[in-house]
Amino acid sequence: MSSLLSALLIGNCLDTQAANEARTINDLPSMAKVSQNKREVSPEFPGGITALVQFLSKNLKFPTVCKEQKIQGKVLVKFTVKSDGSISNIRVTKSVDPYLDKEAVRVVKSMPRWIPGTQDGKPVNVEYTLPITFKL
Repeated sequence: MSSLLSALLIGNCLDTQAANEARTINDLPSMAKVSQNKREVSPEFPGGITALVQFLSKNLKFPTVCKEQKIQGKVLVKFTVKSDGSISNIRVTKSVDPYLDKEAVRVVKSMPRWIPGTQDGKPVNVEYTLPITFKL
């Protein structure tokens, strides 16, 4: 009986730990698939989410051809925030239109260095997915 109770308690602890580790950053503007627990910290745009939204709204230019053709939508851009905070390996994972894709990649390339993610207190490379919405 005590081994069954121990197994249930350990199972509950593991379920809770798994749930905590599986927690991801949701909603706008990020969809980073980074586990959140005390030992892992997600990369962060300097100044946080608010600063990222401001940066995007200031620097994003809606392509004229897409305005004229009333093309809009959400482009998903995936990139690596390297351990030094630089951005690399930028790619579109959900395309809307080649012009919108190109603009989304351009603005991500122009971002300043991020605060890198850490694991066990050490900076690490982290994959990050950023939805960029173009709306008329």
